[in-house]
Amino acid sequence: TGSSENATFDIISRLPYDLSLMVARKLGTRDLHECSLVSKSWNRVFMDESIVMPLIQQMSHFDQEPIMFQTLPTGHERETAVDEAVPSEENSSGNDSKREAEEKERVVENYANQQWLKNRRVLMRVLQKLLNRDRRWRIGQPTTRIYLPPVPIDGTDSDIRSEWQGSVRVLKMKGGIVAALYTEGRILRMWRLDTDYDEVKALTDAYIAKNRAILDAQTKYGGPPLPPFADEDVERLLKISRSGKAQQAVPLAVRLRKPARLFDFFIMSSTLATASADGDVDVYDYRSGQHRHTLRVRGTETIGSLHVWLDYVVAGHGTRITLWNHRTGA
Repeated sequence: TGSSENATFDIISRLPYDLSLMVARKLGTRDLHECSLVSKSWNRVFMDESIVMPLIQQMSHFDQEPIMFQTLPTGHERETAVDEAVPSEENSSGNDSKREAEEKERVVENYANQQWLKNRRVLMRVLQKLLNRDRRWRIGQPTTRIYLPPVPIDGTDSDIRSEWQGSVRVLKMKGGIVAALYTEGRILRMWRLDTDYDEVKALTDAYIAKNRAILDAQTKYGGPPLPPFADEDVERLLKISRSGKAQQAVPLAVRLRKPARLFDFFIMSSTLATASADGDVDVYDYRSGQHRHTLRVRGTETIGSLHVWLDYVVAGHGTRITLWNHRTGA
């Protein structure tokens, strides 16, 4: 009898919750995941948001992860609430009002996106995907092989030979998007691999529409707590993440204002930045192909590096670094 009692003795469930969390914080990521599968009571401890979220943020590259990781909070969102626009002489133009509305909508989307990770099943799936990714990286196993078809400028099936841009100069992949800049530098071609993300975005948009009043209140003064995503929405998200169906590349093409030497893009704002030989940095919305701003560096040094992150474009030229806000162009 004594041996059977020892076999079923669960020290974690007997400990106070705070002490159980202290034990969980001593474990590595893979051990946490395995312990969370033991029982519901262990899952509650070892998948505690205060433990798992910092690990996910350390393991993830938020501007480079495919599908599910696009909805993660980056840890860099603005903590301050977005107040209603106050008319003034300095802030009365249509552009300022539009920027404030866009910023408010972005905060609303961040609040909604963070609700996905309030669900423990979604949190576990994200952790599983990160652990599987690390395993594939260690053994050099590719996640997928895919043929990227040519992208005509006009988006039709026209003969691409008439639009020859030379060999590939720069190739990048972020967030399930592959982008190529050619030696001619007049067109940037992109291929979206994360086509299922549109379905995730639709679920999030429906949640925002249903809870708009609460989300608006939260951006102003805190407001009541947000309700969780419906069980059927969580099931749909988990089904999307494990579908395993073949990826189908969706081609995009951006016609550039002038030939470019470098480029970078940020998926959360659909922002593309290109740098030309004469020191101009052009900013585009790569989904619509719309040109937003032209930014110029001071001096005559050639731009040697270019990076887009959140609201900012950073260019390195000579011994100097120039930083702009790509939303305002300042």
